[in-house]
Order: sequence, then structure tokens, then C-alpha cells
Amino acid sequence: MVYVPDSDDLDQLNAFDGEYQRFEYECDWQIRKQKHYYPVVIQHGISTIEEMDGEEFTECVDELGLR
Repeated sequence: MVYVPDSDDLDQLNAFDGEYQRFEYECDWQIRKQKHYYPVVIQHGISTIEEMDGEEFTECVDELGLR
């Protein structure tokens, strides 16, 4: 389980959640936040996933053996 602390910087939190929502829209499979999204964020960092498209995100999930 991943704990994302509250932050005074709303831009960082919006980016974190916004990227998850974007991948939900771009990927043609059901993304689960704790099972798929958080591990990719931990592995690659939020700044890296902001530059990924849905296909690249899917590849990362598959490389981690999460799907």
C-alpha cells in the first residue's frame, strides 16, 4: 500500500491525480491505482510519467509484471 501525504502544493497533487486520470482515458484496459499506477510512479517518478503516453505506461506495467 502506498501513502501519498497531503501537500500544501496543490499543483503537485493535481499532477499526481491528473496523470492517473489521463492514463485511465488513454489506456484500453482497467487501471487500478494501487496495483498499476502507484508502482509505476515509484519505479519511474511522477516527472517521467508526465511525459509517457498510454502505450508507454502499459509497457511499464507489463515490465513490472503487474498485468
